Amino acid sequence: MTPSKLKDVLGARNTTLPGGQLEVGPSSIQIDPSGKFTDPRQIGDVIVGASSSAAQSPVYLRDLVDISRAYQSPVRYLNYLTWADKAGNWHRSRAITIAVQVKMARRSTPLARASMQS
Repeated sequence: MTPSKLKDVLGARNTTLPGGQLEVGPSSIQIDPSGKFTDPRQIGDVIVGASSSAAQSPVYLRDLVDISRAYQSPVRYLNYLTWADKAGNWHRSRAITIAVQVKMARRSTPLARASMQS
C-alpha cells in the first residue's frame, strides 16, 4: 500500500453520487448511495487490500495506521482549492487538508515505509 494508492482508495469511498429514484407503487424513494464519512471510525473501516495469506482476509485502514480527529489551533494555514468549471472559468473555494503522520517507533508497516520513501 503506497500513500498515493491510499489517497485513491479513500477518495473512491468518500463520494456522493446521484442514485436516482425507486418507484414503489404510488411512492417514490430517493436513493442516496453516499459513501461520505460521518465519523472518524468509518475511515478505519475502509478495506484497503487483502492479506497475502491463503484466507485473503480483508485489510482495514485501522490495521495499518492510527486514526484520530484533531484540530490545529490556532490555524497556521488557510487552504484553498482553485479549479476550473466546464466553461473554463476559474474558481477558488475553501478546502481542508488531511495530514498523515507516521510514527515509526509505534508501528512499522508497509504504508509507513512507503511514506518515508516518497
